Amino acid sequence: MALAEKKQTSIAKENGQSIVEFALLLPILMLLLLIPVDLYRYANAKMILKSAASESISQLTYADVSTGDTANALRQTVEDYYGDKLDTGRVTIALLNESPPFAENYTYYVYSSEKAIENPTNFWNQFESRNSSYKCMEVQVQMTYTLRPVTFWGSLLLGNSFDVVTPVYSRDVYVTGYMP
Repeated sequence: MALAEKKQTSIAKENGQSIVEFALLLPILMLLLLIPVDLYRYANAKMILKSAASESISQLTYADVSTGDTANALRQTVEDYYGDKLDTGRVTIALLNESPPFAENYTYYVYSSEKAIENPTNFWNQFESRNSSYKCMEVQVQMTYTLRPVTFWGSLLLGNSFDVVTPVYSRDVYVTGYMP
């Protein structure tokens, strides 16, 4: 009996020791498991916001820009395409620049059947070059999204809120027709 009692007390001591070890390691484990939650939310929000900013600037038309409704058109696109992924009330347009219209010159090439007869073996010489231009204006957009940490550790490291910021996206918006 004495041997059985000694085994039970040593097992009880080992159980107590493992509980103490677990209690000491629990805060470290919680820290390691909870910090990635806010980091994931930041990375995910940044990825979605970059897509939203890129999509919204690509959807702009000259009608949006010429009426001074650019900001509303951008917000509407974010709401339509990303309203289920972002709280659009926390999306702000940090930068919106619109340049005055300018001419964009370019050269385009037209296939010429007359030149094809003259140069049947040289394909490149079968085209005529023509100069043209069109008017456009450059629009630049940068958006921010305010996130609040969901964990204590995130609040401790990142503060009560932090902003996710996109790069500055720019696009030339077509204004008027082609001019020879």
